[in-house]
Amino acid sequence: MRIIGGQYGGYKIQGPKTAATRPISDRAKESLFNMLGDIAGLSFVDAYAGSGSVGLEAISRAAEPVVAVESGREAVATIQVNAQHLGVANQLEVRQLAVESWLAADARRFDIVFADPPFQAVDEVVLLRLAERAEQLFIYKHARRTRPIDIPERELVRSRRYGDSVLSFYR
Repeated sequence: MRIIGGQYGGYKIQGPKTAATRPISDRAKESLFNMLGDIAGLSFVDAYAGSGSVGLEAISRAAEPVVAVESGREAVATIQVNAQHLGVANQLEVRQLAVESWLAADARRFDIVFADPPFQAVDEVVLLRLAERAEQLFIYKHARRTRPIDIPERELVRSRRYGDSVLSFYR
């Protein structure tokens, strides 16, 4: 796993040493950020962050502030190690909470919200609440065998398949 582009492009990062996370592929991450374009200065949330690779990629591309929300202790430790390795620990707000707890505790809205929940434990209510926090774009990574969710007052503008995963973009 690596940072694809931006200031830290090419840097290798670690994945959590647990089977509980399913990191986004480099190919899917590269396509995601190519579709996003210039995100400099935009606020960004990486919900269900796993290794933190999406949030770290956002930092590499000058997004700010960037928040990574992850409940797993091992995954959070990996995110922190990766952020320290890149020298961006002060640029990444890591919240070790379940996403629903974070939503209850933090009312901020963000330009871009990326959600990559465990495929077997998708909670549409939580996803809808995350989508409400997105000022510009909500991105949902889901299993190929599941349909994108319907989000009131949001338009599904694009879905792209990458292996067993799909990235769905809502405006």
